[in-house]
Amino acid sequence: MLAELSEHSEFFVSAEKCRRLAIGCRICGNEQSYENKKKKHNNIKKYLLIIISKK
Repeated sequence: MLAELSEHSEFFVSAEKCRRLAIGCRICGNEQSYENKKKKHNNIKKYLLIIISKK
C-alpha cells in the first residue's frame, strides 16, 4: 500500500497545498473561502482513493 501511495505523491503535494490554503483562509476569517478549499481538498482525497483502489 505504501508503494502505491508514493506513486501518487504529486496528489499529496496538491492536497497539502490545499490544506494550507484552507488553514490560511480560516485564520483570516473568510469562512466561505475556507469551505471551498475544504471541499476541494476532500475531492482530491476521494480522487486519490479511487486511483489507488483501481490498482
